[in-house]
Amino acid sequence: MIRFNLKHNMMGFSLRKILNYIFISLCFIAFTLAMIPLIWILAETIIRGISALSIELLLNTAKPPGTPGGGIANYIQGTIILVAIASLIGFPFGLLLGIFLSEYKEHKLAPYIRFFVEVFAEFPAIVIGIFIYVTIVRGDIFRLFGVEKICISSFCLGPTGFATIAGAISLALLMIPIVAKAVEESLKLVPTSIKEAALSLGMSKVRSIFSISISYARSGILLAYILALSRIAGEAAPLLLTVLGSFYWFTGLFDRIGALPLAIFTYGVSPYEDYRAQAWAASLLLILAILFLNIGLKIIIRKRYSW
Repeated sequence: MIRFNLKHNMMGFSLRKILNYIFISLCFIAFTLAMIPLIWILAETIIRGISALSIELLLNTAKPPGTPGGGIANYIQGTIILVAIASLIGFPFGLLLGIFLSEYKEHKLAPYIRFFVEVFAEFPAIVIGIFIYVTIVRGDIFRLFGVEKICISSFCLGPTGFATIAGAISLALLMIPIVAKAVEESLKLVPTSIKEAALSLGMSKVRSIFSISISYARSGILLAYILALSRIAGEAAPLLLTVLGSFYWFTGLFDRIGALPLAIFTYGVSPYEDYRAQAWAASLLLILAILFLNIGLKIIIRKRYSW
């Protein structure tokens, strides 16, 4: 009887090992199949992009095809400006939404806001671009109230046309739900005992949130910003409908502006070889910028905000 049970257990153990090896093999195959197109894209971008990169390309503005000395400096400047303005608009809103969903989850509005954030996070970027085009670029939201523009003293707000501010708002709308969800999850990791200790010492809930909870979860909050920044930096669809692009330097918030994603899209489908080469260079530059930004911020987080 003992021998039979031992033999039965050994057979069961062998079967589990076989199933384990099969599962690990399937995971490895799936990983390999997923990595093949990624490595292919990266290799193609690096090979073609490096051959097109030069100092002149990085320092000069765009020129007509076939003209020597053309560059993408104005597109680099435009990307930095758009991302910076979008961050100033979108990150604070996303942070406050994340705080509300985490710390005030018992509020009656919390389920509705969470549903809105989750749905909004899945919206395609082109839909956001169409929404901003209709409401802000074309100004239909003003016509809805029967006015062409709204003026307060000498300040007037109306249809912007294709403008930098419209593109920044569209990117900010993409950033808000990403930041909100990531901040909510980061604040959930703050131990309840720390929050209760702060309240027991007489702190108000708002002060304990901003003094204790955010301080404890600051590494997660910075990672939330990295995620959102990586998402919006390479978006071209909303910019096509809001800023349209420009061959010149930045001239104002209510003027058109260039951006690297727009250059990649426009030049990539161009029949001119020099434009296509610049598209590969812009693609490589955008990938490297996001990569180094991610690595740099993660190093800062690990060194300064590790507990």
